[in-house]
Amino acid sequence: MNKTIEVNGKEYTLQVWDTAGQERFKSLRTPFYRGSDVCILAYAIDDRSSFHNIKMWLNEFLHYAGVKNGIEKFPFMVVGNKSDVSSGHREVSHDQLKQWCDDNKIATYIETSAKNDNNVVEAFSMAVQRWVELEQKAEKELGMLHHPDSVRLHDSSPVSTFRTTCCSKFTDV
Repeated sequence: MNKTIEVNGKEYTLQVWDTAGQERFKSLRTPFYRGSDVCILAYAIDDRSSFHNIKMWLNEFLHYAGVKNGIEKFPFMVVGNKSDVSSGHREVSHDQLKQWCDDNKIATYIETSAKNDNNVVEAFSMAVQRWVELEQKAEKELGMLHHPDSVRLHDSSPVSTFRTTCCSKFTDV
């Protein structure tokens, strides 16, 4: 599914893939995961086993996506779906979700109801916002490491250390 959303005045097109854990998609794990910009780990609030399985999905994603910088530097998000179920059928509390995310260093989580369309757009917006935050943080870190004679491709502010003879002939490009 493709979904276009607006976050902070900018439009983003999301390509959402949901394999629902089906065996027939296992051979696609490496190329599928490696191309991802965000990982949303979903479980059903009324199904404790699906909640326990998100740790397995997290580990699988880390392995096949080749995430080497750590969980804190990749935009993970946990979504507890079926928030519309009555409290008597709920098997995972919001506090359990929060604690799991804290323990696993995942900063973004939300409860949704696909049935009632509650917090679904907000979940995608939060995922994009987390990606934007981490991208900006990475760009700042790279900016701190830049060499005075290097060109910053993502920074529009002038840098006083540029030599005028270096780049003046490229001003019209």
